[in-house]
Amino acid sequence: MKLIISTILASFFLFSSPVNNVIKQDFENNKGQGCYLQLIGVECVSQEDYTGTDQIYIQVDGNTITNTFRISSGDYTNLTNLEPIYINGSVTITIWEYDWDPDDLLLKKVIDCSYKGAGEKWCSGTSDANYKLYYKVY
Repeated sequence: MKLIISTILASFFLFSSPVNNVIKQDFENNKGQGCYLQLIGVECVSQEDYTGTDQIYIQVDGNTITNTFRISSGDYTNLTNLEPIYINGSVTITIWEYDWDPDDLLLKKVIDCSYKGAGEKWCSGTSDANYKLYYKVY
């Protein structure tokens, strides 16, 4: 019975959402070293596209962790449904705008454990668009 349930669960997680399986957590083996990054939300202050909505996605160290989603100026998207990301050193978070031509980099931030315990923080991008990424490190 356990084997059947394990097989069903493995199939669900392997095929339902591959982008969420990119970053593996190691809760049991971190031995007090490192920290965790929780993405809280992304706010679009002003979008990149002049017509229509921006279609953005988020990467951690080059690995895509979200599906592409639409966002417009003034919108906020909650990211607390994403699993915390284990950091042993530092990670680079990037937000990209999907385009028919090369994708546009909207925000890039290197985060390490020096932010641990500082509460909710945010950073903004340095492109034609203005995005804010909210996060905390614990």
